[in-house]
Amino acid sequence: MIVVNRTRIEFIFSCRYGVKTRIVFLNKLDRPGASFRLSLQSLLSHRLHPNPMVLTLPIASFNPRHYIDGEPGIQGLVDLVRWSVWKWDEDGELSCLPLPRSEEELQLANIFPASHPILSHLVPARTQLLENLSMASEEFMEYLLNMSGDSSNYLQVDDKVIMQHLRSTALRNEVLPVLCGSAMKHVGTELVMDYIGELLPDPLDVQHDAQRFDSPLTLLAWKVNWDERRGWMTFVRVYSGEYSC
Repeated sequence: MIVVNRTRIEFIFSCRYGVKTRIVFLNKLDRPGASFRLSLQSLLSHRLHPNPMVLTLPIASFNPRHYIDGEPGIQGLVDLVRWSVWKWDEDGELSCLPLPRSEEELQLANIFPASHPILSHLVPARTQLLENLSMASEEFMEYLLNMSGDSSNYLQVDDKVIMQHLRSTALRNEVLPVLCGSAMKHVGTELVMDYIGELLPDPLDVQHDAQRFDSPLTLLAWKVNWDERRGWMTFVRVYSGEYSC
């Protein structure tokens, strides 16, 4: 997974070591001045991937007045694949609500106030996701072509079908899944873990060299931390061989 505040460096290492499947998490969207749109533009301007694919939309507040006042924050997310809303209250309690599968019911649902600015972006965002995915998967394109062009029909597409084609294209590094949230407030972290399990390869998807009993030691030091009692501590991931302190 690539966290946006270290995106450039981690992408360089991902390319160097042949990490094909990646997920980007746009973090710290609760901070003043944070912009989901500008973060996406940064992904494109830095040429980190030609086809970033937004899977979640941030909800700064469920109160439309806060958008007018420009108050920073993030209170929820829209999962465009599973077509649901994740909402965190002031105590950090999470609730997940399914969105209606028709545009008429979506406008009448009491999940968002009628004047909420995100309502006009939900269906276009879902439509854009499916159309972008179809550009990377011919099988999924045929699936969509068999449907009528009405955007409401895109809301009826089975989530499992989307996830199946999204995973296959992510494994081939043809798309870059993009999620967002605030790790400090635990907003979006559960969704990230869900999509890691859904999209990233399992051990059977990756070819490994045959391991021998006397394989040389191969490890990666991925974090260095200072502890008051133990001093400097280096966390490592062992890939082969044996390692003892």
